[in-house]
Amino acid sequence: METAEHATLDLLPIKSREVYENSYTRFMTWRNNNKANSFSENVIIAYLADLATKIKPSTLWSHYSMLKATLNVKHGVDIRKYPKLVPYLKNKSHGYQPKKSKTLTMEQVQSFLTEAPDFKYLMTKVCLIFGVAGALRRDELSQMKTSDITDLEGALLVKVPNTKTKKPRSFTITGEQYLNFYRKYASLRPADMNTNRFFIKYQNGKCHRQVVGIHKLTSTAQEVATYLGLPDLKLYTGHCLRRTSATLLMNAGADISALKRHGGWQSTSIAESYIAESVTHMMKTSDQILNNDLPSQQDFNLEPQPSTSRAAESNVVSALSNHPVQVNNCTNCTVNITFNLNTS
Repeated sequence: METAEHATLDLLPIKSREVYENSYTRFMTWRNNNKANSFSENVIIAYLADLATKIKPSTLWSHYSMLKATLNVKHGVDIRKYPKLVPYLKNKSHGYQPKKSKTLTMEQVQSFLTEAPDFKYLMTKVCLIFGVAGALRRDELSQMKTSDITDLEGALLVKVPNTKTKKPRSFTITGEQYLNFYRKYASLRPADMNTNRFFIKYQNGKCHRQVVGIHKLTSTAQEVATYLGLPDLKLYTGHCLRRTSATLLMNAGADISALKRHGGWQSTSIAESYIAESVTHMMKTSDQILNNDLPSQQDFNLEPQPSTSRAAESNVVSALSNHPVQVNNCTNCTVNITFNLNTS
């Protein structure tokens, strides 16, 4: 029983297991204080209703998700089967607009790279380049190792082995300006470092034998915004570099597949949200609706042309025999081919 109990705990996410356990403990304490002796639907809804008075709807969904996992692992209770629970959460979220991290424009990125002095901001510049080029999360930046980066002379090949979705991905960094910032920062690395973490402390033109923590890297976008004098500094969060990368890619005309592959997203809805926010994509859609010169119907000859002779019929059959029609790699497609060999 002890072995089975220990094994089932592995069903919880390793990185955030402590957060899941805290959420479960909070629920069990509330349950005891309110003398609720079951895990019924009414008990769960009452608990979430109490939380809803203290937290945002988006956070309420997070507590539901953690509670769903922990109750299933520890008590075999599947709250997904409760029919009123999800509609209740959706109703609480109605009209709620979460604040999203602001993004940087390419002009702002270039302005910081060219104007900010390397003596103070070299590490910030390298972090900015990597974060925007690879749509990196803050923990992916923090855990990046020197062995994950390969200098190919004309480009950098960067591997991201530990991702949130547990699917490794890679990206490249090209451009002499960006490569020079990386090489300058890497050349200042002390030779006797006892860690292979890439981002180490940089101060007054020198690198020190101390790794940079996740909170320092999280403040990269805010540091850039502060230097450029941008408003609403608190909205330049640790997610800014990842959102900036996605927005720049969509403005360049990429599709959903390219975006999901670039950022390692599995959810199409997340990718579609970036498309919805892309001004370039909205302008392109407007041009397709309002300013596109569509050919008139008379430009299309939709009526089949009958064969005029037995010789023409013979030629059609011969052509199809020598060049059969092939349709490959298609899904959810219907192809209708009609042969009208009636020459009467």
